[in-house]
Amino acid sequence: ALMTMPLYAGGANVARRESAEAGLAASGHGAAAVRQALAFEVARTWLMVQKTRSLEGAATAAVAAFETNSELAQKREKAGTALKADRLDVEVRLAQAQEDLVQVRNANTLARHALRNLMGIEEGEVEISSSAPLLKRPRAEDMPQRPELLAAMEKERAVEAGIRTAKAGWKPQVNAFGSVEHNRGTVFEGNGNNYTVGVMAQWTLWDGRQTKGRVAEAVAELDAVRQQTRKLRLDVDLEVTQAKLAVKDAEERLAVTKRGIELAEESVKLTRDRYEQGLALTTQLIDAETALTGARVRRVEAETNLSVAVAGWCRALGLAIVE
Repeated sequence: ALMTMPLYAGGANVARRESAEAGLAASGHGAAAVRQALAFEVARTWLMVQKTRSLEGAATAAVAAFETNSELAQKREKAGTALKADRLDVEVRLAQAQEDLVQVRNANTLARHALRNLMGIEEGEVEISSSAPLLKRPRAEDMPQRPELLAAMEKERAVEAGIRTAKAGWKPQVNAFGSVEHNRGTVFEGNGNNYTVGVMAQWTLWDGRQTKGRVAEAVAELDAVRQQTRKLRLDVDLEVTQAKLAVKDAEERLAVTKRGIELAEESVKLTRDRYEQGLALTTQLIDAETALTGARVRRVEAETNLSVAVAGWCRALGLAIVE
């Protein structure tokens, strides 16, 4: 039986352990990055479901409005105050509104199916709540905590440990050893035990410049990893800036769309009253209704874009998306 124990290996064993620990930590941060990306996609898809629901409401309101306008056009045609062409124009726009409603409903079905797939549900329908969870809004002073950056830093640490491992080839190695041997004779029928204990030192004086080559390779790898980390840090900084601007843009658009809906609703009411009295053209009524529908759609898009932008800001900083 022989047992050896390293006493000194030039720091190679410690460096290998640190490299393995750093590699394990980097893998953990990589898994966290995947989970965070998945969480963002789930949140964004859920918001798309809510968006299509709201658009379906706007499309339904447009269909109802043009149905009312169609009835008004029919009455005016019977009364002789409107042409048949006017009624047909309204009915054509009604058919377009009904087509838009069908498209929005299909888009909602597709978004629900995409959300189900992202959640890993293979069969059945997913019941989706109409109430939105509270999104976490980052603060201006929050610093990026991206798992990708943490993983890159751990990779740097692993490569630095690899350099120390390579440099250990220039240093001596000292091992302690002990052995025990039992001998049993077959001729003289004698037996006995032997014990050996000692310390052995090894030092490679020439290895054909292999150690120098391994050190140079590790140093070059460290430089490449540091440049990759620097690029990633710059990319994250750009992503955070874009996310902040996206939130600011969405907030400004949302403020404008609210006033737009109020004006469009008032315009439709006035135009419909004037049309019913024969004081407005059919094209004017159609334009007013179309403008109102467009304002409602822009409102829904602005609300959704703001929520997606806030979620994207959290994603860029590496923060949780919901409170």
